[in-house]
Amino acid sequence: MQAEDSMVSVYGHKVRVSVRPAEGQPSGTLLIVNGIGTRLDTLDGLVDHLDPSTEVIRFDPPGIGGSKSWGIPYGIPMMASAVAALLTKLDRTEPVDVLGYSWGGVVAQQLALQAPRRVRRLVLLSSNTGVLSVPGSMQSMAMMFNPLMAQASHGDDKAIGEIYGGLARSRPDEVRALLKADLESHGQGLMLQLIAAMTWTTLPMAWFIWQPALILAGTDDPMVPLVNARILAEQIPAGRLHTHAGGHLDALLDPGTFGPLISKFLLK
Repeated sequence: MQAEDSMVSVYGHKVRVSVRPAEGQPSGTLLIVNGIGTRLDTLDGLVDHLDPSTEVIRFDPPGIGGSKSWGIPYGIPMMASAVAALLTKLDRTEPVDVLGYSWGGVVAQQLALQAPRRVRRLVLLSSNTGVLSVPGSMQSMAMMFNPLMAQASHGDDKAIGEIYGGLARSRPDEVRALLKADLESHGQGLMLQLIAAMTWTTLPMAWFIWQPALILAGTDDPMVPLVNARILAEQIPAGRLHTHAGGHLDALLDPGTFGPLISKFLLK
């Protein structure tokens, strides 16, 4: 079923939201929190391969895509509160499943900590615990802090593979097509996301997350090394680690594999 876009006011700021309605007998709602600097559209392929009985809600973070920038720094707890407020605005009062991709995984963990009754299950995809996590490669980290370097790096096939690993090593043209709009629009929104990521960690509190959590991580992910997923799996009592041989973008480059895997966890 076709997703519907709208602008929703959260804390006085306009947020672009996309809702894919469930087909047939609804099985629940999945809220997706994007990765750093990533518009909701970048996850279109993955959403298309999720079970159609699942309603899927996505949004652009402040200053990214169609959402207006807040203009001031915010922390991960503030973003988690905004996500909860967004669910209220959308009249979603029942617990929802939450998928956090990369940066979004930290927000998803914080939401489960701050508003545990709003979260049914977690999917943490290529994510970590925030500032106290094991950092990625120098090239990957430098790219996030320098948009001009990011654009230059994505013009080089080898650099794309070294930044993202996995399928990106053999499919650089697909990576460029996937991230083209994101790379062209980096600005204040990206920097605010970086500030939030650098000033918060869920590490001391992750063991309070009681929801079942599927932790998906690649063994060839230069941006978020596998050890971070192992830490999450050890800290979250009901966390289950699923590793794959790919990298940071494999779920987006091979959604036909990852979509059903995620749905299987959410529907069981």
